Amino acid sequence: MDPGNRLVADTLEAEWNQALRAFADAKECYEKQRQGDYAGLTDEQRAAILALAKDFPRLWNDPHTPQRERKRMAF
Repeated sequence: MDPGNRLVADTLEAEWNQALRAFADAKECYEKQRQGDYAGLTDEQRAAILALAKDFPRLWNDPHTPQRERKRMAF
């Protein structure tokens, strides 16, 4: 490397390493949050939620579903 460009290279390397550390910290925080989200649910509760998600289109498109229920489902 040209000695005249060493300062620029050092600066870029430091910024790159800082970005990698920030990414690793964000990823770790995300994983902790994701694990915490599942911590309070049992397998039965998770299965019930997934069943509701799969049943959503049928409920939404059912002509007997009132608009107020569709609004509740959307929010």
